[in-house]
Amino acid sequence: EGDYEGLIKKYSFKSDSVIELLKELKLKFEDELTEMNTEETNAINAYELASKAREQSSTAKQASHDEKSATKAETEGALNIAQADLQSTQDDLLADSASLDSTSKACDVKKAEWAQRSEVRENERKAIAAAIKILSKATAVRTDAPENPALPPSPVAFVQLRASAHVSPVRRAIELLRGEAKVAHSRALEELAQELSMRKDEGPFDQVVNA
Repeated sequence: EGDYEGLIKKYSFKSDSVIELLKELKLKFEDELTEMNTEETNAINAYELASKAREQSSTAKQASHDEKSATKAETEGALNIAQADLQSTQDDLLADSASLDSTSKACDVKKAEWAQRSEVRENERKAIAAAIKILSKATAVRTDAPENPALPPSPVAFVQLRASAHVSPVRRAIELLRGEAKVAHSRALEELAQELSMRKDEGPFDQVVNA
C-alpha cells in the first residue's frame, strides 16, 4: 500500500510535466499556424494585388494600343485626303497652265492678226491717198484746197483741154494705179485699177468726179 501511494505521487508529478509540455507545444503550433496563415494570407493578397496590377497594366496597354491604332487610322485617312487634295491641286494647276498657254497663244494670234489687219488698213489708207493723187494727175482735178482760190476755168476750156489730150485719162489712171499697186503691193489699188479698166466706156472718172 505504501508503494502504491508512492507510485501514484511519482506518476502524478510526471503527468503535470507532460501536460505543460503539451500546452507549450500547442501554443507553439498555434503561433506557427497563425504565422503561416498570416504569411499565406499576405501571399494571397500580394498575388491578388499583383494579378490586379497586371490586369490593369494589360488593360492600359490594350487601351493605349487601341488609341494608337485609332490615331494611326485617322492619320492615314487624313494623309490620303491630303494626297488626294494635292493631286487635285496639281491637276488643276496643270489644267490652268494649259489654259493659260492656250490663252496666251490665242492672244498672240489675235495680236498678230490685229497687227496684220492694222497694216492692211494702213496700206489701204495709203493706197487710197495714192489713188486720189493719181486721179488728180490723170484728170487734172485738184483734191486739196488751193492757197489762193480763183474762179474755176471755163467749162468750154476744160472740154477742149480733155479733147486735145492724146492719151485717155482713164488709161493713164489705170496704168498709174497698177504701177502704184505693184510698188505698194496694194490689193486695193489693183482692184480699183481692174474696176476702172472694165468701165472704159464711161467718161474719165465720171463716177468719181460726180460723187
